[in-house]
Amino acid sequence: MPLDSVPENQIPYVLRRAKAMIDTPDKWCQGTRRNDEGKLCARGAMLVATRGNTSDPYRLTGPARKYLRLAAQEQGYFCEVYLNDGCDHASVMKMFDLAIAKAEKDAIREKCGG
Repeated sequence: MPLDSVPENQIPYVLRRAKAMIDTPDKWCQGTRRNDEGKLCARGAMLVATRGNTSDPYRLTGPARKYLRLAAQEQGYFCEVYLNDGCDHASVMKMFDLAIAKAEKDAIREKCGG
């Protein structure tokens, strides 16, 4: 499904897609959005998950990052970048899981009218 057809209230799709891009340690990096080996950090994965699939990648990246930021804060970090660069891969996956769960809950609430 192209991201242009994904409404903003379906941010879980974007988060799951980004998570899949870094779902193993050999696909993930720290300290840069994309390293020379093509590995991505959490934020880099969010950008790649939308780039080329929508006329404005930040239209979906911004709202989805809100959920990553909240999940990082639940784990004691200011934002997803600090968590990505200061933790292990398992913590980054946990951040995505928390973000996806919260986004899914909000999407259901919005669909049901509040």
